[in-house]
Order: sequence, then C-alpha cells, then structure tokens
Amino acid sequence: MKPLHTALTAASLALAVFTFASPTLAQQNGPDADALVSAIKLPLEHFDSIQFINASRGAITAVYELYCAAGMFIPEPGADGLTGVEIGLGIGCLVGATSLLVMTGYRIAAMTDSSDGWDRLARFRRAADDGLDTREIHLFERELAIEASAARFRRGLSVGMGIALVIASGLIFGFTAAGEIEETVGATIGIGTTIVGIMSLIPAFLDSPAEAAERAYQEAL
Repeated sequence: MKPLHTALTAASLALAVFTFASPTLAQQNGPDADALVSAIKLPLEHFDSIQFINASRGAITAVYELYCAAGMFIPEPGADGLTGVEIGLGIGCLVGATSLLVMTGYRIAAMTDSSDGWDRLARFRRAADDGLDTREIHLFERELAIEASAARFRRGLSVGMGIALVIASGLIFGFTAAGEIEETVGATIGIGTTIVGIMSLIPAFLDSPAEAAERAYQEAL
C-alpha cells in the first residue's frame, strides 16, 4: 500500500502545482479580460424582456388591425355596400396587420437567436488563448458599446411611440364622448390604443441585456 500512497501523494502535489502554475484569464490578459468575458456572457444568460414586450405588443396590435379590417369590410345591416373610404381603410388595416405579424416574427427570432453572442464569446476565447492585446480588447469593447447604443435607441423609440399612443387614445376618447365617433367603435379603438401605448412605455423602466452588459463591464473596470 505504501507505494500506492506515495504515488497518490505525488499525483496530488503535481495537480496542485499545475493548478497554481496555470495562468488564469486575468493573469494572462489583465483584469479587463475577466470583466470583458463576463460582459460578453451576460446577454447569453439573461432573458430579453424588452424584445418579448415588443413582440407581444406587435401581436396584439396585429389582432386589433385584423378586427378593424373586419369592421370595415363587413357592412352595417341595411347599408348599400361598402364605400371607397371603408375599402381603403380595410386594405390599410390588412397591410398593417401583415407588417406587424412579420415584425413580430422577426422579434421572436431575434429574441431566441443568440448565435451572434456565442460567436463573439468563441472569438474572445480564441483571442484570449493567444494573449489579448489592447487593440483586440478595444474591438470587443466597441462591439458591446454598439449593441448597447442600438438597444437604447430602440428603447427610446418605443417610449416615444408609447407617449404618442397614450395622447392619441385621449383624443379618441374625447371625440367619442363628443359624439364624433360611434361609441362602441371609439371605445374599442381607445382601449386598444391605450393598452398598446402602456406596453410601449414599459421599456422605459427596463434594461436590455446589451445595456446591462455594457454597464456591468464599465463598473468592473
């Protein structure tokens, strides 16, 4: 048993020496590298609630547009067919619904497709294995900054649209109360517009994964 004990002890010592001698990412490339890899991984580990809200908003609005199209194409009892305005508005609602459904599909695909993030992580690890230089670190920093900036812009657009929709819903309710719009139609349009407007405002209080990644990296430096 003694030779076996001696061999196990030697192996344990060798493993310990190898572990302590093996450089960490920070030891190889500096502390910025550890912060950078954590920031690159963050969007891959977090659910994008803003994209989910935008996709849900698009789907709800598409259903609403289809309802409006049906209302335009189905004439009132006793009406003498459809007017040109009704046909035009009905076609517009159908086109709007189709566009919204396509955009909803795109957002769902973007929300579930993380291939760009995994590709960035793989590129970073290859570069880190070879030893990161300042230029390479700045390139990865720039990628994070560009994605965060684009996410902030999209969030701003959503909030701006939300404000406009809430104002529009107030006007619709006002016209309905004044009798300018038929009560049922006005109430339906006003409520739908209000719901979509509120959903558009929610991203003002949320962070996208890209923004969170950039902020985490800056705070870690």
